[in-house]
Amino acid sequence: MLEPYQTCHQLRVIALETPYRPTLTDNDLEDLVKAWPHLEVFHLIQHGIPYPLVHLTLRGITALLYHCPKLRHFALMFDATWVPEDTALLSRGILSAVKYMGVDRSPVSPSDDVAAYFSTIMPYLEVVCVHDRHGDWSQWQWICSQHQQIPVVRENLSPEELRIILTGTGDHHNTYFSRDWEWKSLRNW
Repeated sequence: MLEPYQTCHQLRVIALETPYRPTLTDNDLEDLVKAWPHLEVFHLIQHGIPYPLVHLTLRGITALLYHCPKLRHFALMFDATWVPEDTALLSRGILSAVKYMGVDRSPVSPSDDVAAYFSTIMPYLEVVCVHDRHGDWSQWQWICSQHQQIPVVRENLSPEELRIILTGTGDHHNTYFSRDWEWKSLRNW
């Protein structure tokens, strides 16, 4: 689904919503993001999938932050129940500007290692959005309580709220929609 965008090296924003289950692995994500050094926003939202499979780990998130140093916002599902050994080595020297992280239904473990990972690699994190107040909500709250910035945990933003935050246009009384922003892929890539 994302391969056609690899030739667009100046991309700053990718925000896609899909009803399909992308099987994005750590290696797949790293291969993709190498082409987008200017990326500031990366949202891959799986819409309408009650229990999506998760293939990404913190290793993939580390690659995203390493190859996209300008990244400020991202939303992906990933496994945050453990920190892969090589991730600690890979994350050295990365000081990400990420302030918003959407985790949707990402599994997480309230462990010191996972909390330290987020504090170290995303020191400016302000908001963590989860799918709803069920599932792993309390685990994400614990992770955020260990972070030096103590990010706010909130429910996922609607596509409209996200567009307003990312583009700085409109408000809840006066919103503007464009085909580019509201585009949804119905094709199974």
